[in-house]
Amino acid sequence: MIAQKVLHRWPKAVKSQVNELRERGLTIKEIVDATGVPTGTVQHWFYERDGAEEYRAAKRTMRPSLLYLGRIERCPAHGGVGYVQLRWIKNVETGHPTYFWIVQHNPGQIGNAKKVLDVVRIGDWDGSGIAFVSTGRERKFRRLVA
Repeated sequence: MIAQKVLHRWPKAVKSQVNELRERGLTIKEIVDATGVPTGTVQHWFYERDGAEEYRAAKRTMRPSLLYLGRIERCPAHGGVGYVQLRWIKNVETGHPTYFWIVQHNPGQIGNAKKVLDVVRIGDWDGSGIAFVSTGRERKFRRLVA
């Protein structure tokens, strides 16, 4: 079964309200609290508006990718159970990838009602202790970071 992602388009009135609040000097957190629009969406709207050319240039030159690897009993950042992804951003012009780890903690695992993501530098952890979801996934991981 293919998972479906529901995309939400915010009404123009909401986007106008967000811009008005920003012009009045409210922080992104205050705007999120006042409107209910997710933090990432508000940040995207401001970045798109305030740095449109930089945003388009970054999109042209950088390609993000990820590989879900499996479960870990001891997160290198928090120490609790986590679910590990290797993520990388590849510079399209140079072909050079920049790797980093994402360790996700689900509700109840570290006493937080929200999902928590830890970003771990690739040099700070070697991936030891991952229970890979498959041998194929482990092989792909080893090829990527070799």
